[in-house]
Amino acid sequence: GNSKSYQSDFFACISSDGDAISQENPSPLQNAISNIPGAAHSGEERFPFQKLDETGGPAVLLGWLAQRQQFGIVTADQMLQKVAMHASADGTILPGAARRNGTPSQQETDWAYVQLISPHSYDEEPMVHYLHAVAAHNHARPLQNGNLLTGWCSWYHYYSAITESNLRENFSKLAAMRSRVPTNVAVVDDGYMTAWGDWDSLKKGKFDGGMHNVARDIKENGMRAGIWLAPFAADKHSTVTSARQNPDWVIRNDFGAPANSGNCGKFFYGLDATNPNVRDHVDESIRRAVEDWGYDVLKIDFLYAACLQGNGKYDLSVTRAQAMHMALDTIRQAAGPNVFLIGCGCPIASAIGCVDGMRISADTGPTWYPAPPLPWWDHGTLPSLRSMVRNSISRAPLGHRWWHNDPDCLLLGESTRLTDVEVASAATVVAMTCGMMLLSDDLTKVSLSRMRIVTKIFPMTGATAVVLDLHSTNDGLPSLMRLWATDKQWTEHDELRKTLPLDSMAEDRDHNVEATFFARRASFQFDAEIPPPNERKRSCIHAPKGLGTWTIVSISNWSDRPAVLHIPPPALLPPPSSGFDENEADTFLKEHGAGQSDDDHGYHVLAFWSSRYTWLPPQTSANEQGPEQTLSSRLAAHETEIFHVKRVEPEFPQYIGSDLHFSCCKEVLVFTATTSTVKIELKTDYNRVGHVFVFLPVINTSNIRVLVNGEPGRWVAVGNTPKVAENGSPRLVGRVIRVMVVVHAGGDEDDGRIVIDF
Repeated sequence: GNSKSYQSDFFACISSDGDAISQENPSPLQNAISNIPGAAHSGEERFPFQKLDETGGPAVLLGWLAQRQQFGIVTADQMLQKVAMHASADGTILPGAARRNGTPSQQETDWAYVQLISPHSYDEEPMVHYLHAVAAHNHARPLQNGNLLTGWCSWYHYYSAITESNLRENFSKLAAMRSRVPTNVAVVDDGYMTAWGDWDSLKKGKFDGGMHNVARDIKENGMRAGIWLAPFAADKHSTVTSARQNPDWVIRNDFGAPANSGNCGKFFYGLDATNPNVRDHVDESIRRAVEDWGYDVLKIDFLYAACLQGNGKYDLSVTRAQAMHMALDTIRQAAGPNVFLIGCGCPIASAIGCVDGMRISADTGPTWYPAPPLPWWDHGTLPSLRSMVRNSISRAPLGHRWWHNDPDCLLLGESTRLTDVEVASAATVVAMTCGMMLLSDDLTKVSLSRMRIVTKIFPMTGATAVVLDLHSTNDGLPSLMRLWATDKQWTEHDELRKTLPLDSMAEDRDHNVEATFFARRASFQFDAEIPPPNERKRSCIHAPKGLGTWTIVSISNWSDRPAVLHIPPPALLPPPSSGFDENEADTFLKEHGAGQSDDDHGYHVLAFWSSRYTWLPPQTSANEQGPEQTLSSRLAAHETEIFHVKRVEPEFPQYIGSDLHFSCCKEVLVFTATTSTVKIELKTDYNRVGHVFVFLPVINTSNIRVLVNGEPGRWVAVGNTPKVAENGSPRLVGRVIRVMVVVHAGGDEDDGRIVIDF
């Protein structure tokens, strides 16, 4: 009966030890560990290969298509031999009128879903059929109400101590950041009202100009105006729940006392969604924020308060799930179809088809674990970065299928106790899963080094990574995510840019237009066929012509000690020839010799965050494809690395990547190459400083000449690319150079241009 066990910001993970590797019965993979060079240093942990979902099964998948009638649970015995599905009617009283008329009273349940999955029958996402069935049943509307959101929220620095003045300072800072990180939304969080429930009662001396003035300030700085409300929650001291006004609005438990709201911060009342007067109050509050104040993004929090457990409510024939559906329908009808609704603290399935975005993680925080006075041993739900990371990865499959995932805010400020690698890890999770990117610091005080972390994940790509070990971890913290990138549809990419309206190319444009376009194409669509489990359009980043096709894999060390981690070779494989477009399967990856059957030249590997290049040899067995050696990485506690793995084409120059953007392609506008010259045009929308990595099919570097922004550039050779001969001995086929670049974003004709003669 826990009122919070099903909601969106509670603990979410998938853990399995049914096929765990033991020291007594080592698997072939574990035996292979002894052949990997590079033993762990003192004080480090050493992990075996992460198990991949694609080698799992058999499995049974159970769930409901909706939670409009009842909330339910799935149970299993310890040996996973017996499973059961339970739907809770919450002790509701069936309507007496039906009995008096002679019509038998009935209690209806939502449709159950059961799917048997045979071993090794799927490639990446075994839940894809279920996720799309749920989306279709609930008429999900992902990405149909405006562009992907990147912006700022006031909560994690100011908490409730916001004023018109300090908000305006940050709105101005956001506008000044357009050359580095353009944003399209600013959310005013809790703190403007005198009490929860009294949404029209503003704090004196703090918001004397009214909330409509704040919304106007946001819009004048080129962003959508967002505001926080908890419409079905009320403080104990609020006037709306006073004994004189509305004593029957508060949900009460079986003993007649106000029902437990289950919040760690304070006790508040839950307002009864079955009461029509409460729904009128919520309707008025939402319409005021939208129509009178001018906000078109609403962050609706503590939604579970509308369906707290207890028999003290207006209509005892309504289940908690039905009450939650009534609450959400009231909010959407009041807000209108064009307002972007972000659900928070909400029963996860109840909101499908109603909200545009959903908080899918616990609150983040300024520390890795919950900090005092919070109980540090509760790693499940209390505010901390670890909780945010765990849920954001575990619920990544929901993104762009049910809604736009909200992983909570990205904290940058040195006022937190987060290390640089922890901030970069959080940024990686946001970037790889393509969730909302909302900052929440006092932006006037964020250091340049921390702000550079954000510049490396902006702009968004529109692609959502597949979590490769989602169902295979034994600690509930997946550590492997994979995207892939290709220039296969570069013509469509260029045509999109040509068809964008002129105002979308203006200085104050929304920079998420392109990412939103590709995200929508790969997201759930009601009339589209359910994709097969190995369909990869959703995880595909569209790259400019000439960049080729490659794999992007992130690996994380979530332990509290430094560790050596190993990426399984299958995770590094490029997509199969039929993985993108069945109508062109025969020509996939064939340009410039990519995708040849003889990949005997190995692979370029670029570690993004550490900005380091290495080369991996190919498989030597005739029956194998992909890299021969596993990719190992020594990571600090809570550190993440992103690897780009691309086939070597020894006869052609190749753009390997950069440390400018995590995708290693969204920073590029044009890439062209001949037998003696490489020309790169970087995008000049944003001010950037970093390096690009280029493979040149030359051995002698003395003839290399580099121009950057029209002037001699600084470069250094950082890698030798060999070819392994049949006798096993390598010979050099090319060099990899690293070129320093500065994009000024000032409108100069040569800005962002790199010319390499060799």
